[in-house]
Amino acid sequence: MSRRDFLYRVGLIGAGVGMGGCGAVRLVKRESNLEEEFKPQYPQTSSRGRAVIINGDDSEFRHLENVVRAERFLLGIGYGSQDISVLSPPYEAFSRTNVEQLRRSAEFGGGFPLPTIQGPATMRNVEVTLESLMGGISVEQELFVYITGHGGVDEKTKESIAQLNAPYAKNSYNQLSDRRLKELLTKGDKKYNGVVIFDGCNGEGFADVVGGGNITAITKSKKGQVDSCVFFANEFFHMPFNRGLRNKGKLMLADAVTYTGKQLKEGGAEAHITMKGDYNPQLREVVDAQPMMFSMFMPNSEVKMQHIPLMYQLEEEQKVMIVRNDQMYMKALAEPHALFYIQAEGCGGCEIVSSLLAERLEEKEKRVPVYVFANTFDNDKVKFSNHAERLEKDLGIQVTSVPLLLRYERGRVVSAYDGIPSEVCGYGTLPDKYILIPSREKMDRLLRL
Repeated sequence: MSRRDFLYRVGLIGAGVGMGGCGAVRLVKRESNLEEEFKPQYPQTSSRGRAVIINGDDSEFRHLENVVRAERFLLGIGYGSQDISVLSPPYEAFSRTNVEQLRRSAEFGGGFPLPTIQGPATMRNVEVTLESLMGGISVEQELFVYITGHGGVDEKTKESIAQLNAPYAKNSYNQLSDRRLKELLTKGDKKYNGVVIFDGCNGEGFADVVGGGNITAITKSKKGQVDSCVFFANEFFHMPFNRGLRNKGKLMLADAVTYTGKQLKEGGAEAHITMKGDYNPQLREVVDAQPMMFSMFMPNSEVKMQHIPLMYQLEEEQKVMIVRNDQMYMKALAEPHALFYIQAEGCGGCEIVSSLLAERLEEKEKRVPVYVFANTFDNDKVKFSNHAERLEKDLGIQVTSVPLLLRYERGRVVSAYDGIPSEVCGYGTLPDKYILIPSREKMDRLLRL
């Protein structure tokens, strides 16, 4: 099983909500005609065109950062805020601290609030949103589609695919193929210009299939290439606000793509940018540099950013104890009450649980001790530590995946969460309203004395 398949199996969740809170929801079955109820409205836009930002990932905060980068870019090149739709997991699904830092970066570094999220990036919501946006643009305007998140290749069809959020009560995550996106963008006989950007891994197929004629498609990875999207997003979306590129005082799309590729190569960030299509619009008049928000330092930068796993940070703050030796292992099992957290660095689901755990530990004064059993990935599989293997024997449990949370009391496991403690959240007017988000209430129950 590949590493990505493993991550989907052990707890990547689908979510999506705006800035409003998500309280408990009650699912009510009712009869409705979805085609009539969600029939797209076509308000004519008066700005540069219409745009949609699609964040198909539901675990990694960096893709939410890409959403903010993209909206700032679109506002800067002439799109109106009312003409930009955002489909993404909810702000509530991520660490409150991270979201607050992102808000400050947007407001003080970019001069605008965090984007309003219309709904989760499910397949059905993508279809409805694209139909609505395409109906509201004129021949002189453009449609801009930006997709961020994970990508892959369908083993059967060999199509490039983008991961989407999974609506509640479905067994598998949604995915958007290059072929399906092409169908959606060429539906009907209306003519318009379009720009499509997909910054996920294995994305080359989106450029090959979607790009051509009046639709220009851009990808940053070829098939089989797995690398970070943040360097591409950071360089490309900041391009109109940087010095150093002038074409008779104008910045064209093709120039920005070329310059981005040059910056990535010089910075040591792996990328294989593909651009196909004849549409090459002007982005904006080149201006002097403006304040930039949360810029990334590339691998070759003189400034080195040291990544410290969150659990190590919490250990330094004496909020958790990482089991490193037999003495620590025996101390954990001697506790009358404790929470055992089995995780692995590089696991998307573990990143969500770790952030949620860190947030709750910050807010709770009285709680059970937390012991972390850290594991690693080895050849795309989880390599469990000896201590995690000993738990199976001593506690009579099976550790087959991570993240795994065990509530331990007086020598036995009294409750367990395999995956991410989640709850249902519902909102909005798009067809898919209900999604799963991490549950602070369930984490609090696990930490309760």
